[in-house]
Order: sequence, then structure tokens, then C-alpha cells
Amino acid sequence: MRQLPNEDWRHANLSVPKAIETLNRILNLTQIAPTYGYRKGLGYVMRDQSDYTNEFLISKFSRGRDVDWKPFVALILGFDSDLILEKYGNDRLHTTTRAELDELRQSHLGVPEEIDELRGVIGVRERDIAAMRAQVASFDFADIESEITRHTVRDLERRIAEANEQRLLLEREAQEIDRALETEFAFDLDGITKAFAEAERTLPDLLVRSYEELVDFNERMSAERRERLVERRTKLRNMIEETDEQRRVLNGERVESLKILTQRETLRKFESLQRQLLRKEEDLLELRQRLSELGEAGRLAAELRRIEREQLSLITRIIDMVDEPNSRYERIRSLFSQFANDILGVAAILATRVNTVGNLEFGTRILEEGELSRETAEAEGTSYKKALCVCIDLALLVAHAGEGFYQFVYHDGIFEGFDNRRKVSLLDTVRRLCREFELQYILTVIDADLPRDDRDNKVLFTEDEVVRELHDQGDAGRLFRMEAF
Repeated sequence: MRQLPNEDWRHANLSVPKAIETLNRILNLTQIAPTYGYRKGLGYVMRDQSDYTNEFLISKFSRGRDVDWKPFVALILGFDSDLILEKYGNDRLHTTTRAELDELRQSHLGVPEEIDELRGVIGVRERDIAAMRAQVASFDFADIESEITRHTVRDLERRIAEANEQRLLLEREAQEIDRALETEFAFDLDGITKAFAEAERTLPDLLVRSYEELVDFNERMSAERRERLVERRTKLRNMIEETDEQRRVLNGERVESLKILTQRETLRKFESLQRQLLRKEEDLLELRQRLSELGEAGRLAAELRRIEREQLSLITRIIDMVDEPNSRYERIRSLFSQFANDILGVAAILATRVNTVGNLEFGTRILEEGELSRETAEAEGTSYKKALCVCIDLALLVAHAGEGFYQFVYHDGIFEGFDNRRKVSLLDTVRRLCREFELQYILTVIDADLPRDDRDNKVLFTEDEVVRELHDQGDAGRLFRMEAF
């Protein structure tokens, strides 16, 4: 492998979407464009061993939804794929609408038919609430509101707390004065004199006079201090009494304010009325919500009926389409029967029907000779099923030959399980069709499965028919003739 420089490419540095668009334009598959790109049908012209179990449902779509492959098969069979897609879109819309409606009906007891009754209930509730609101509005709270705003409980409690703190400070100061008044000034001159005598020393006269003068001074100072403390204590006691009176008044006002807030008959009635009004408003809100949901359920039910009418119309159109098959479909069916006879030597038909839900079902049948209404068990065999897949693929290629469709088909291990007669018949049919319609048929076969002639000699392919011979004797026997990676 080698990397080509950009100038050697006809289209270089394309994004993936642009590359797909360019390739679709080059291939010009007008029979499936613009609805589908080239990738959609590759599985039907490139079958591997897992794609032979069903002529139309290849392994790529076996785990998907019918909408992923049936509209495409309808298109290449000549039917209106847009009609089929519209039907599947209608089915999807029907499923989602039905699920939404069921969810609403399961979450509420009501059904759409109760809407008018519910509207009547809401009207009664609205009149009750209007009357109750008028009653609430008629209350006169002028006097009470005035009193409460002058003496709110919060303001009273703040003032009471300040008075309590003030009294505590005053009481503490008064106690300090009481302790100070209990302390007397004392100076024992005799005791000092005795102490000196015991020490065999004489207290000087001058010192004695100085101590006497000091004692006299302190006694005079103590008398003045005591007089001031007594005066201050009296004042404090008066202030404490005033504070106590203030506290008593404030507590009384607080009790009265609480009585105004909690015990007045008009307020009790008002609060009861407000509670009733709140409950009725909550009920009304719930009823309106239910009415809205019932209205939505009604809308969904109406939409579901419309979808179902459209569904019936689409099914009718699909049935009419199948009952009057198009020329393309008739051509493919004729070719399929012809190839089944040429390759298998049996009578086989391609049939399309509308199932019980209005969607297409594609199938093939091998019929017993002379009993066209009975299907043989041969169609159940693996080799027969594989051969029928080949016949369908060839019929599609031939019916679309020269009209903007795939011009090749690849079948992996197609001769496996075939008897020799059918191998030869298949090879002869394929060679004829390739020459006549300029088709390319690609197959893989191992040496043991090669067809044989009447003398039991291998029917070998011509040199120009063999693209690659694979073997295990070096890189030349690999598919791309390169080292394994």
C-alpha cells in the first residue's frame, strides 16, 4: 500500500458527509436516491453466509425494526416507499400518543367525558371563594392594628430585657456600697507601744504624736466617705424601685399585647375564615389542574382518533397498492420464477401481502407441481433458501438493469450445499445474465465445491473470470498480496 499525493486524487480532503454525497453523485443510483444512499442496499448485493436465511431480511437488519428495511425493499420492488414510511411514522405517532393518554388515565380517576361535570364543580368552588374573600375583606382591624403597632411584642420584650439588665447593674453597685460601709477604719496605737516595749525599746514621743494625728485625719476622712456612700446607696435604691416599676408596667403591656394578638374573638374568627379560604383555594387549584389534565387527555384522545383514521386510510392505500401491483414488481416476480425454474427446476413465486396491522410482508414459495396452492417443504431447506436468495438478487439486478441501480452482486460460498446439477445451472444462468445485461457477478468458492461436468471433471472458470486465487503458500496467496497485519 502507498499513500497517493493530493494531486493524484480527483477529490481530496473531503469531509465524511461530503465524501458520501460525492460518491452518491458519482454512482448515480437514481432508483434509490434521494431517499437512500448507496450504503442502504449494499447488504442486498453483498451477501455473506449469514444473509441466506431470509430473501429480504438480511442479517444487517435482523435485530432492528421493520421500518429500517421494509420501505427500502418496497422501493426496489417498485412499490411506493414514501407511503410505507408514512405508515410507519403514523404507527410510531400512534404508539407515543396512546402511551401518553394511558399514563394520564392511570394517574387520575377521571376520563375525558367528566370534563363538563368538573367545570360545574369548579364554578361552584369559585363562587364560594369569592363570597369568602368578600367576608374577609369586610373585617375592620383599625383599632387593633393601631394598638398593636404602638406596642408590638417584640419591642416590649426588648425594653423589658434592657430594664432587667439596668436593674442588675444597679443592684450590683448597691451591694458593693453595703460591703464598703461595713468596713471600719482601725489603728491600734497601744498595740504598737506594747510591741516596742517587748523589744526593750521606747516609742519616741514625736512618732506617737504623728500617729495620733494620722488616726484623727483618717477618722475624719472615713466619716465624709461614709456619708457619700450612704447618699449614693439611697439614690440607687430609688433607681431600683423605679426600674422595678418600669418592668412591671412593661410586663403588663406585654401580657395585654399578647391578649390582643391571640384572644380577641374577631381575630379568632378571621383566622378561621382565612384557613377555610386557603383550603378552598388549594382545592380549586387541584380541580383546575385536574381539568387541565383531563383537557389534555381529551386532546390526546381526539388526536388518537385522528391518527387512527389516518392509519385506516394509509392501510387502505397500501392494500390497493398491493392489489394492483406495478409493472416493476410484475417484472421482478416473473424473473424470480424464471430463475428459480432455471436453477432449481421448481415452480416458485414471489408474494407480497398486507399483514393484520397494515404493514407489508414479503416472501417466496416453492410450489408442488400441479398444486399451486400448496407449498413444499423444500423451501425450508438451507440450500433451497440460499438459492431463492440468489434468484431474488438476480431478478432485482435484471429488472433494474441500465436504470441507475447496482450492477453487481456478491455471494459468499454460494455453491456450498448444492448438488452438482444446480451448481452447473446456476453458473450457466449467471454467465448468461452477465453477458446479456452487463452485470458483474462475484462469488467465492473452494476447490471442493467447484461444479463438475458429465465426466466428473471440474468445471473451471476462465482466466478472465478469476479475480484472485487464495492459498497459504506465501503473500501472493493473500487477498491483497501483502503481509499479514
